[in-house]
Amino acid sequence: MGLAGGRTPVITGDMLYIVLRSRANGETVEQIQPDPIIPIGKRKGRNPSVVSIYRALAAYEAPRHTGRHRAGPRRACPAGRHRRGDPSP
Repeated sequence: MGLAGGRTPVITGDMLYIVLRSRANGETVEQIQPDPIIPIGKRKGRNPSVVSIYRALAAYEAPRHTGRHRAGPRRACPAGRHRRGDPSP
């Protein structure tokens, strides 16, 4: 077991909920920015930056990697070339 490291996230789950709810109500990120307050860390008690809110929204809306291969099955070359062990024409 190793030590967990890294920065504490600026946007917590509760803050993300506030941001998502406000966005659903039609508010811009600039209008949302004064509402959430950072609960822990060096910037405790302050508001997150507009950039942090945009990053949190982008991370929330990004498709999650499921680990499954989405490409179809491998197909042989239509001309029958490029097989292993066969010399190239």
